[in-house]
Amino acid sequence: MKNQIFITLFLISSLLGCTKKIDQTLPLVPGATMFDLQSGNTSLSQGFSFQIESKSLAPLAQIFNDDFYLLTGIKNENSKQLQPIQLLIDETLTDEAYEMHVGEKVLIKGGSYSAVSMGLISLLQLMNKSLEVPKVVLRDSPELEYRSLMIDVARGWHEMSVLKEIITLCKWYKVNYLHLHLTDDQSFTFPSTAYPQLATEGRSFTLLELKELNQYAIERGVTLVPEIDVPGHSTQFVRKMPALFGIGDPGKNSYTISMGKEEVYEALETIIGEIAEAFPYSPYIHIGGDEAFFTGMEDDPETIAYLKKHDLPNLDELFRHFLVRLNEMVKSKGKQTIAWAGFGEEGEVEIPKDIIVMLWEGQYFEPKKLLDQGYSIINASFKPLYVVNNRKWDADYIYTQWNPNRFESWATEPDIYRGIELPENDQVLGATMCVWEQNQINQIHRLTKRLPAMVEHLWNPKVSDIESFHANLASTNRGFQRLLRPFEVETTGRTYPEMDEGNFYEHLWFSERLRLSTSTNFEGISLRYTTDGTDVKPTSKPVEAVMEFTNTTTVKIQAFDESNHPIGQPYHQRFFLKPIKVETNALWKDLPPGSWEKLRFEDQMTIELKTSFDDLDLRYTTDGSPPKSTSDQYQEPITIDKTTRVRAQLFDKAGEPFGSGFSETYYVIVNEPSLTTGKPTIASNEHLTPGRTSLATNGRITLWEMWGGHVDDHVWIKVDLEKIESISKLKVYTFWDNYRYYQYTIDGSINGETWTQLVDFSENTTMSSIVGYEHLVDPTEVRFIRINMLYNSANPGLHLVELGAFH
Repeated sequence: MKNQIFITLFLISSLLGCTKKIDQTLPLVPGATMFDLQSGNTSLSQGFSFQIESKSLAPLAQIFNDDFYLLTGIKNENSKQLQPIQLLIDETLTDEAYEMHVGEKVLIKGGSYSAVSMGLISLLQLMNKSLEVPKVVLRDSPELEYRSLMIDVARGWHEMSVLKEIITLCKWYKVNYLHLHLTDDQSFTFPSTAYPQLATEGRSFTLLELKELNQYAIERGVTLVPEIDVPGHSTQFVRKMPALFGIGDPGKNSYTISMGKEEVYEALETIIGEIAEAFPYSPYIHIGGDEAFFTGMEDDPETIAYLKKHDLPNLDELFRHFLVRLNEMVKSKGKQTIAWAGFGEEGEVEIPKDIIVMLWEGQYFEPKKLLDQGYSIINASFKPLYVVNNRKWDADYIYTQWNPNRFESWATEPDIYRGIELPENDQVLGATMCVWEQNQINQIHRLTKRLPAMVEHLWNPKVSDIESFHANLASTNRGFQRLLRPFEVETTGRTYPEMDEGNFYEHLWFSERLRLSTSTNFEGISLRYTTDGTDVKPTSKPVEAVMEFTNTTTVKIQAFDESNHPIGQPYHQRFFLKPIKVETNALWKDLPPGSWEKLRFEDQMTIELKTSFDDLDLRYTTDGSPPKSTSDQYQEPITIDKTTRVRAQLFDKAGEPFGSGFSETYYVIVNEPSLTTGKPTIASNEHLTPGRTSLATNGRITLWEMWGGHVDDHVWIKVDLEKIESISKLKVYTFWDNYRYYQYTIDGSINGETWTQLVDFSENTTMSSIVGYEHLVDPTEVRFIRINMLYNSANPGLHLVELGAFH
C-alpha cells in the first residue's frame, strides 16, 4: 500500500527541515524514508525500561529484551529508573507507518503492532558497538505493502528452529510475509485431520507446531501465508488417495488431481477450511494454480460428464472453472486468494479480479496484459528473485537491475531476453523472493544478502548507490548473525570460501582438513555440539577451542545458559570432504563448480584428477557406474570424445571409500548443419523471449541451448528456409535425460499460410535421447517448416534443442 497521505503530511512537517537519505548516513536496511539527524547520542548501555501505552504491544518488550541480550550479551533489568522507551499505537498513522524520536527518551509509535515492531528493529540497527543510538527524529513507511519470502518446505524439509531463523531474518529486514509452500509432488507437510493419510511421514508438521510458529511469527511482525498447490504439483494427493483425487488411471497422470469430480471439490473445501483455521493471522491463502497436466482427462468419463454438466467446452475452461471454485472456497473462509500465473490471457470462464496473481514468468499471461485487465500482481520474477540451488542471482544484480515493475525470464542469455518493465501503477502490490528445493542448512547464508537487496526496492521507490548498500548491509548483517546465536563460528580450510556466486550450489567443501573455531563474549554460557546430525543437548560434548575434521561432517552447535536452557538458535552446517581435484582442457566454456549449466566440449578433451592423499587408491569409471575398489585405477589423464559421465572415488587400504566422490558429465557438442541452420525463426512466445528460437536452429546439438515454452494449445516454432526446398528428412532433438519423452507434429508450407502435416508424433512414447528423433517423409517442397510442441511426459515444459531439415 502506498502511503501518499502519510508522505505528504511528513513533507510539510517542521520537524524535518533538514532531510537526508538515511541509507547514506545511518546503517539502516531498508533505508528509512525521511529523518532529521540531530547532534549527540542516547545510550542504552545502562539498561532501559518500557512504557507501554497499548496493552497489545506487551510482547514486544520481552522480544526486544531478548534481542538486546543476543546483540550485546547484557541482560536488561527493566528498571523504571533506567532509560525509558515509550511504545504506543497511533491511529492517525497508516498500518505500516512508524515514528521514532530518540532524545532524552525514546519514543516509538506506529499505526499497528507490526509498525511498532519495525520501529524497534530500526532502533537496534542504529545501535553501535558502544550501545549508543544517534539522536534522531525518524518517520518511515514502506512504498509497497507486500514484502514476502517464500520457502519451499515440501521439497526440502525444514525444522522449526530453521523456520524461526528465517522469521528472524524477515523481522530484521522488515519482510512482513513468510509464504510457506506446504505441498508439492515430493511431500505433503500440512497435517489435515480430515485426510490424515495425505501427510508425508517424517516430513509434515503438527497442528501444535503450526500454532506455535504462527504465534512466534506474528509477535515479531511477520505473517505466515500458507500455500496448498493444486491442481498441478499434486502427486501426493494422487498417490495417497488415488480413488478420490486420481484421474481415471492415475498412472497416466500422477501430477494433477481430478478437476472433474464433485467429491474432489468437497475435499478441497474441507482442507482449505483446515488451512484457514491453522493460519488464523494470514489474510491470504495461496492455492497454487500453475503447471497442470491435462493428460488422462480428455477421455476420462467423470471429467467428460463434469464438462457437460457445467457447460464447459474444453479442459482449459475446466482449469479456469477450478480456479474460480477454489477462490469462492477461500473467500468463504474470510481470506483472499493468491495464485501463480497459470491461467491464460483468453477464456470463456472469467478469472475474478479479486484473485491476486503471483507472476513468476510471462509464458501464460504477459505482465502488461494482466495490468491492463485489472489484476493485482505480486512480482515473483524468476530472474532475479528465484533462489533455486545453483540457479540464482547475486544481491548486486537484484539491487542494481531489478525493480518491482520489472519481470525477467529464467533465460540467462542477456542478449536474447529483453525483460518487461511495467509503467508506474498501483496494481503491483509488492514482491516475493521464492526459495525452491533448498536444504535447510543452506537457507540463511543464501538469503542474508539477496533478501535485503529486494526489500530495499519495496521500501523505497529510489534506492541509493550500491556502495552505500554494501556498507549498511555489512553492519546490519553483523547484527542479524548475533540475533541468531550468541557465538560466532569461523572455518579455515574450505575449498570454495565465497558464497556469492549465483550459478553455484554453495555447499561448503574442503579438500584436506577443516578447522572450526568458535568465539563468544557472553559470560556464563556453554557451547555444546554434535557431529552426527542429532540435536544438541546440555549433555552433548563441550565445544573445543579448535575442532578439526578430516571427513564429511554435519556440525550442530548450541549455546546454553547456566540453567542449561538453550540460547538462540543452533548452528547447523554440513561440510563435505572433496579430496579429488579436477583439471580439464578444451572446455567450450569455463563454469564455476556446481554450475547449473553443463560442461561442454567439441571434438575431445582430457580430465586430470589430483589428490593430496597419495597413500590412498584413486579409482574411476566412465560408464556412469559408481566406482568400486576394483574399478580402473587412475594413472593418467582421461581422454574423451563423446558425452561421458566421469566418476571417481578414493579408497583406503581396506577398500572403503574415503570422502565424497567426484561425478561430472561432460557433453560433446555435435555440429549438424541442415537447411534450417541460421535461418529466420519465430515462435508462439517470441514476444516474451525474442530471438531465443535461434538456439533451436543453430546447427549445434547441445542440451543447454534450446528454445522452450509451456504446455498450451498453441506452442510452436516456425522456420523460414528463405526459398523453396525439397525435403525428405526431418530431425528433432528434444531435451534428454533418460526419463522423458515429447510429442509433437510438424507441418510444411509454401506460403506460410496454408499448411500440410508432414509428421504426426502426437502419440510418441519413445524416450528422448542424444540421437534425437528422425522422420523420413516423402520428398516435399516447402519454404516454411513449423513444429507444434504438444507434450512432455516429465513436466509442463516444452524443450526443443534442435530442429533440422534435409534434402
